[in-house]
Amino acid sequence: MAPAETRQVPVARIPLTSGVELRTLNYIVTVEIGGRKMTDSSPSYRTVSCNPSVCQSLAFATGNTGICGGNPPTCNYIVSYGDGPYTRGDLAHDHINLGKTPVDNSVFGCGRNNKGLFG
Repeated sequence: MAPAETRQVPVARIPLTSGVELRTLNYIVTVEIGGRKMTDSSPSYRTVSCNPSVCQSLAFATGNTGICGGNPPTCNYIVSYGDGPYTRGDLAHDHINLGKTPVDNSVFGCGRNNKGLFG
């Protein structure tokens, strides 16, 4: 396996064309940043608990019930399409940098069980 490579990128673009629109004007999209998943090494990564309005908005927008689970309870999401692809995981937030631009408290889905275009 080759060693990890790091390079500076002057501009970062996140496409929103294949997202699922939520009634909150937010979008669910697939964004891959970095070469491997390291959620356990980020000091600012946190899963969203079941009580905040972010989790309640997700439940309202997707129509999913039973969206809270785990110990401690975290906000889970399920997004699926009729032809089979799906993603299931935890709603989380973290501080990320897109190039030199910091994006504080970004909320995103951390997929744990994915199939098709999500996998």
